[in-house]
Amino acid sequence: MKNILLFIFFITLFASCKKEKPEQLHTLVIKKEYCDIENEGIIFLPEFELRKNDSLISTHKTEILNNYYNIDSLKSGNYNIVYTSMFKKTESQNIILNSKNIDTLIICLDKIDYSSINHIPFIDRLKENENYIIDVYNQGCVSLGGAIMKISKTRNKIIAETNENKKELTSAEIEYVRQFELELVNMNSCCCTSTDYYSLEYNDEVLKIEDGSCKWYGYGRLYNKLFNVEN
Repeated sequence: MKNILLFIFFITLFASCKKEKPEQLHTLVIKKEYCDIENEGIIFLPEFELRKNDSLISTHKTEILNNYYNIDSLKSGNYNIVYTSMFKKTESQNIILNSKNIDTLIICLDKIDYSSINHIPFIDRLKENENYIIDVYNQGCVSLGGAIMKISKTRNKIIAETNENKKELTSAEIEYVRQFELELVNMNSCCCTSTDYYSLEYNDEVLKIEDGSCKWYGYGRLYNKLFNVEN
């Protein structure tokens, strides 16, 4: 009898040791940022989707004045956040929740997949001895004036020219110009107290875009990159 009781005791002890530990749950901290564009104002992200293995889990609305948002009690696994960028494009960022109790995912609101944009920039259409004009002016409570840049192709070289500067562009600088236009065609933003009005003219084609985001500052960033001007 004594041996039977000991056997039952050890079986019970072994079974209790084999019980699985409670599943670890995680907190995901969402931080919203402009990753490439300098910004000191409000970072606006109206809402985003939380997905796991491409299935929608939940939709969340963020607070305008708070750059962090917490999602608690998440199981381990592969998650992705789907949101709309400042360029009105649907973007997605992934994270694996595994060993950490708290993970942080930075959402880049200025993220853009240039290859997904159905537009051929004017700089890629230029033929020998052709040019196009980038004309921008600002209008608002206090007007910041305007600027014009001419991009031309001569002797198989790409030249950028303003009233103050003229230079042959490197391959990296040509890429800056290309990306500038791909971003521009996805702006058309409103509602700021100041608006930049863009007009790009190539042969008989005119591209007009209004940027009232007060966040992009596309021409200024392009000018600084091409002519090595510090911000």
